[in-house]
Amino acid sequence: MSQKIEMPFRLALRVEGRQWVAYLALQDTMDGAEWLGAIDLRIVERHPEMKQAFIDVMVKVIAIAVKGMTGHEPEFVLRDAEGQ
Repeated sequence: MSQKIEMPFRLALRVEGRQWVAYLALQDTMDGAEWLGAIDLRIVERHPEMKQAFIDVMVKVIAIAVKGMTGHEPEFVLRDAEGQ
C-alpha cells in the first residue's frame, strides 16, 4: 500500500485584470507563486467548457512536473479558495 503525502503547493486560479491566471502556489500564501498560464476572462465567462479545459491543462502541467520529480502520479483534491 502506498503512502499518501500532501504536497505543500496548490493550483491557484485568480482574476487579474481581464485574465484568469493560474499559479503554482504554496498552500496558504501567494508569496513566491510561479505563473503557469493565463486565459482571457471573457472566454471562461462565456464558455464553461473552455474554463474546465484550462483547469484540466493546468492540473496536467502540475501532474507532469510532480511525476517527473517523484516518479508517482499525484492525486488532486479540489477545494475552494478558503480550503473547504
